Formats: sequence, structure tokens, C-alpha cells
Amino acid sequence: AIGYGIIFALLASFSQGNGMLVWPVGLLILASEPVWCSKRKPALWLWCCSAIIATLLYVWAKLLFKQPGPTPTLPYLSGLLQQTPWVPLTASLAFLGSTGFAKTSATLAIMAGTLSCGLIFIAHRHNRLLQPTLFYVAVFIVLSAITASGLRGLIGGNADVMMESRYKMYSLAFVFIACLLFSDTVRKLSFQRMALVTTLLSATALHLDAYREIP
Repeated sequence: AIGYGIIFALLASFSQGNGMLVWPVGLLILASEPVWCSKRKPALWLWCCSAIIATLLYVWAKLLFKQPGPTPTLPYLSGLLQQTPWVPLTASLAFLGSTGFAKTSATLAIMAGTLSCGLIFIAHRHNRLLQPTLFYVAVFIVLSAITASGLRGLIGGNADVMMESRYKMYSLAFVFIACLLFSDTVRKLSFQRMALVTTLLSATALHLDAYREIP
């Protein structure tokens, strides 16, 4: 199982910019999930070594195929952070909650992102996660939001810049994962079924609606 995980993690590392984030999430899974108790140490060593190799390859490829363009300096970013220290957080929350909102609805997206984080936290506290995989996918999306939105929002000066991101699929997945995980905390099977059907229908509707924005 660990071999397949490493292969797919390597493929993810070079598929998108945030693919490298599968390595810390995988490390969290190996360190916390009971199923790995009997072979945790060798699995952790193998995973960490593979992560180091993937990181070196990623840095090498980044330097080799680097696109010319201005790169913000550390003093410049530090100055922006001192002026607007809240922007990386609000931009990340807008990333997580943007789903189907327009660019002018950044406040609603921030509220949706905050609510989704709260629902996932409540579900995790109940410790009745019937689908732990969904929780780790949510962790991956949160890390993606921080890395993709924190810097971009800081440079842009506000959270509005994240409302037209090409990563809308992550926001959509995060919001619906939050709904599904929260529904697991309710004992009634009828409520869980209703939540599942509503989530699937809403996801389908939003995906179909997104095609209207394709030129």
C-alpha cells in the first residue's frame, strides 16, 4: 500500500503546484492512523525519504523551467504583511468558500469558508468520522488555500483576488466535504441520506452552472 501511495504522490507532485502538499498530509496519515501501528516506522522512513527526493526534483525542475518575470522580495512582502496582516487569512477563507460566489461576494465567501472550517472541526471533535479519507482531503485543501491564497491575497491587497481563481474545484470540494462530515455527527440515517442527496445535487448544479462562464 505504501508503494502505491508513493507512486501516486510523485505523480501528484508534478501535476499541479500544490501537488507537493500530499507529502505532509501523507505523513500525518502515517503518523496518526491506527492501521499503520505495526509498520509505522519503516513506512515513515520510506515516505520521508521519498518526500525529500520529490522535493529535490521539484526544486530542480522549478529552476530549470523557471518562467521569466518579477519575483517579490522578502522585504517587500514583509512590508505588506505589516500593513495588512489579516489579508492572508481572509484570502485563504475566501479561497475555501468561494464556490459559486461572484467576485463582488468576497464577504460571503469568507463566511462560507469559516463556516465550512467550523463544521469540519465539530465533526473531528465528535471523533465519529465514518470517512477519514474525506477529512484528510479537507486538510490537503486547507494547505492548498494557505499556500495559493496567502501570498496572492497579500500582494493583491484584499481577498477579492481569490474570487476568480482557477482552483474553484477545491472550494467546491471543501464546502461539500464539510457538509458530509458534519452529517456523520447526526445519528439519524434519514438525515444523512438527505444530506448526501442534497450535496450531490448541489455539486452537480454548480458544476453545470460553471460551464456558462467558459468562453
